[in-house]
Amino acid sequence: MRGQMTNDEERNGSLEYSDIPREDVVELIDWLCESFDRFALIYGYPSDLKFHVIYESLVEVVRRVDKRKAYYRCFHSMLINERKEISLYAYWILKFHPFTVTDERFADGPRATLVNESFAIFLIASAICQTSGKDDIKFIRENYVEKLQYSFRYRCFTIDSMMLLVETMNTESFGSQFEGRL
Repeated sequence: MRGQMTNDEERNGSLEYSDIPREDVVELIDWLCESFDRFALIYGYPSDLKFHVIYESLVEVVRRVDKRKAYYRCFHSMLINERKEISLYAYWILKFHPFTVTDERFADGPRATLVNESFAIFLIASAICQTSGKDDIKFIRENYVEKLQYSFRYRCFTIDSMMLLVETMNTESFGSQFEGRL
């Protein structure tokens, strides 16, 4: 997913939260922007796509994820795995909507209005591929993607329900148990 950050255990091993170092914030924002570029390419957007990034929102996304990781470390004595971490990124991207497609070719269409929801699904699918050995991000069926987009846009998710959703999507039984029913 990305390189090793500043030692989080040393930084947030007590009840008092220490803010994530600026260089780690910059590295994570770069990673999110690179991931968005890969998403746009895979999702079929043209290479000259016009979009806007609200960097203040990305900073807040990174900080909120870091705070939740510190919470789990401090109050549950546990480090979260990559899938749980990516579900935190997806959750906060859905809350802050840091990406906006401004390209006239996609004005008011679902590929512009659902860009953050689609990007969150891309991040989740990418993390599942990396951690479970799935070799294609398209393992999630198209009609399920549409249901996720709708749910991410119009339904309420808690942080914990997002983590559970991602862990459920990662299980091997998910694909076979619902084969042909989704």
